[in-house]
Amino acid sequence: MLERLYLLAVLRRPWIPVLLFLALAAAAASQLPGFRLDADSESLTLEHDPERDAYQEARALFGSDDYVIVALAPPDPWSKGSLERLDLLTRDLEALTTVTPPGYGPLPAITRVVSPVNQPLFRSVPAAQAALRAWKPVTLLDPDADPALAREELTGSALYAGNLVSPKGDAFALLAYFADGPDRAARHRLREVEADASATEAERAKARADYLAASDAGQARLREIVARVRAIGAARGGTVVEVHASGVPTIVVDMVQALEDDLVLFGVFAVGFMVVVLGFALRSPRWVALPMAAVLVVALVVVASTVMAGMRATVVTSNISSLTLIVGMAHAIHLAVHSHEIRRVDPTASVKEVVRRTVRGIWLPCFYACTTTAVGFASIAVSDVRPCIDFGLFMAAGTLFAYAVSFTLIPAGMALLPHERVREVEPASGPVRRFPMAAVARWTIAHGRPIVLASLLVLVASVAGILRLDVETRFTDYFRASSPISRGLNFIDARIGGTTPLEVILRTPEPAPGAARATFFEEEQYAKLKRVHDLLAGLDGGKERGPVLSLASLREEGRRLLAGTPMAPLAGQPLTMLLPVARTMLGKERIDGILRDYVSEDGTAARLQVRIKETNPDLRREDLLAGLRARIAADPALADVSPRVTGVFVLYANMLRSLRTSQVQTLGMVVGALLLMLWVLFRDLKVALLALVPNVLPILFILGTMGWLHITLDMMTIMIASVAMGQAVDATIHYTFRYRNELADGATPEEAIVLAHGSIGKAIFFTAVTVVGGFWVLVFSKFKPTIWFGVFTSLAMAAALLASLVLLPVLLRRFVRTAPTASPRG
Repeated sequence: MLERLYLLAVLRRPWIPVLLFLALAAAAASQLPGFRLDADSESLTLEHDPERDAYQEARALFGSDDYVIVALAPPDPWSKGSLERLDLLTRDLEALTTVTPPGYGPLPAITRVVSPVNQPLFRSVPAAQAALRAWKPVTLLDPDADPALAREELTGSALYAGNLVSPKGDAFALLAYFADGPDRAARHRLREVEADASATEAERAKARADYLAASDAGQARLREIVARVRAIGAARGGTVVEVHASGVPTIVVDMVQALEDDLVLFGVFAVGFMVVVLGFALRSPRWVALPMAAVLVVALVVVASTVMAGMRATVVTSNISSLTLIVGMAHAIHLAVHSHEIRRVDPTASVKEVVRRTVRGIWLPCFYACTTTAVGFASIAVSDVRPCIDFGLFMAAGTLFAYAVSFTLIPAGMALLPHERVREVEPASGPVRRFPMAAVARWTIAHGRPIVLASLLVLVASVAGILRLDVETRFTDYFRASSPISRGLNFIDARIGGTTPLEVILRTPEPAPGAARATFFEEEQYAKLKRVHDLLAGLDGGKERGPVLSLASLREEGRRLLAGTPMAPLAGQPLTMLLPVARTMLGKERIDGILRDYVSEDGTAARLQVRIKETNPDLRREDLLAGLRARIAADPALADVSPRVTGVFVLYANMLRSLRTSQVQTLGMVVGALLLMLWVLFRDLKVALLALVPNVLPILFILGTMGWLHITLDMMTIMIASVAMGQAVDATIHYTFRYRNELADGATPEEAIVLAHGSIGKAIFFTAVTVVGGFWVLVFSKFKPTIWFGVFTSLAMAAALLASLVLLPVLLRRFVRTAPTASPRG
């Protein structure tokens, strides 16, 4: 019944499915202008991270933590000319209050700039040290400031040293804080609506549409701010001073820019490479045009689906278009090779008969290969990282859609075209001809034991390498060493003191009924804050972090200021006494402006900040955070201030930990699903287990190689196992399927191997070449995770090809020597 319907739909009127798919492709292409890349730091975090609540709470209390660190090291840092250059750079950044990205009106940009030249200096006027009642703060360029004392204070201050000035005084840093963009409020509203069970579908749709519009504006704004900041730095640095800009926003913007460049590059290279391989392998214009038409339809529809779903492409999902081209090509090659076989056996068969027999002969193994590939992609969705979830689901759906397109559009196209002259699939000359499949088959038959022994050695070495595999990765691992972002990260971490913010938020205990809530200005609560400050200051000996900034840092500066003056006794007084004095002397607005980074307006919440050095090769995020949390938990006096460790550093560390966990889950799911599907297909557990070996071994080999080479798992490389195993099983299914059919036709195991190599082996080889080459195109990326994903997925596919055509035949010959009682011929 199904076959009759298929023949009616595809062969009776083949022009109908062709026109339908052309219309579908045109409709999909109309959606492509809505394709967007996601330039948001939250794309680097977990979808349901419980730590995000603490992060959002800190943002609500203390403002945005989005800032760019602008660093420079003038040849003579403290000369008048260098300080004036620094002042002009600061003023230019302060003037950047709005930006106007193309297509948008003015949007908020920088709210404030923290710079060595605009921060108050407390110990730089000698006269003030003798008569504090007449004292007022000065800045670095104030005429009343003593240059020598100013330099001493900036390089020795608990607030500034290692934060705005390098400890050696040879480099400066400015922190340009961003205003919240339009996307922040829209995202918060969307999450509220999605979490509200009573919200209607119309409300959800409106919140989603509002967020997408705001997200476009927010990303355009972020790009424009980073571009303007870099332009200002380059203009003020000139040819004399190199100015570096770094921080999480610049990292995200550079990632998106690299991905945009990759999209064009990969699209051109992938299509060009496939055309060359198809032309070389099949030597027929129709067998270049038909497969390319099919995979392009698939790619267009899948990408259009992401747009219609409101999904923004990220570092992970940006590769969907290229990968759908690669994945969809396998069925086309199998259809081409099998149709050539039928034409050689029966040259007089009609076009429609060739199509019918071609589809009947391979639809079942292709279906199982497609389904197992989809399972491999879908398993990636067990991750809690939204880009990985989206990638897994859309690629799984795209894989199934590619099967439907290949077995509809290509047969319909074949039926519309007249017969072509029968050709050999292998070219008449060249390396493929010099190493024909029959020779590979005979070599495999003759060297069974060495092949098994070599495979066991590879297994042992791979397991040893996997034990060395690390999930820790640094932002510098994402970019080439010569890139501006890598140079900036290295410069700032080495000279200034860290890039990625880590924070601890404290809250005073809830008061008894009718009582006022305590503040951190009171000695009892301040003492607890100081204990947390000391814990942070003692963390890792300072190797992985910059200076700790908190209310305790500010009080330490006050103590130094008062030391040696008539007001020295005040240094030991509670902050509740010091603050009124300070506000009277310096002005309430000035003091409250200094406090806002460390204490909430009502004094009941406090923040301790430290920047982590991303480039430190010994950085271990999980160990660092576990050690900090353990120290805090071990101090019972801190329990009632509810310490919460948060910040972008924490969210990113949680994402990395999730990747490691999901890698184990993913591998387990894929192996289990493949074994079950192979068992169902071959109806023999022994055959299913044998077929699984050449799929698992290449993945273990790749993961082990990564471990030996100290290449870490990240959002891209975490997907290698699932993607490669899903692709590799295609060869295993087709080869095992053909081997058992040859046995059923009366061949001996040795003859079945030679026949399988000479028929399906060709399709496996050309499919593998296409897939390997398609993934290898990714090495031209500017984004290192994409490069490693391409390199190791290509190697995994090459290893899978070797295992399918060398190891698998040896195993089948040894353990499967008789034909099945019911061969699933299709």
